[in-house]
Amino acid sequence: MSTTNHKNGADLDMTSIEAIEAELKKFELEERKRLGLPVEDAKHWFDAVPREFTRDQREHTTILVSGLTMAHDEPATPIWFALRLSPTTFGVFDAFHDETGRQAHLNGRIAQALMAKAPELFSVPPSIEKIEVLGLKNDGAT
Repeated sequence: MSTTNHKNGADLDMTSIEAIEAELKKFELEERKRLGLPVEDAKHWFDAVPREFTRDQREHTTILVSGLTMAHDEPATPIWFALRLSPTTFGVFDAFHDETGRQAHLNGRIAQALMAKAPELFSVPPSIEKIEVLGLKNDGAT
């Protein structure tokens, strides 16, 4: 593998890149010592949930995004979220003004589309659970 240095057009091979990385690491260590900073490797934050969607997840995400479009047409569904909880776990969280709105949503276009595709998209059937909200903070509410 080679990379082109666009400034002067020279090709860099992996050995050159590794040498540059080693020099940068050495320079960083020297600067940390000079400035009195800790010299151990910094523990950077790591996000265990990848933010890119794979080709295999495309249809899952497409149906959830199309659900958002349909949710905009549901006046009784003021809150609707499509979620990815892990690389293989997706979900929807929504809320309603009342039970009538909830039932309208559960019998509406989003639920029909999701249930029609569920056997081919999901390894287990979708779980629809009713929760009780014990507290709420929503600064964006109007």
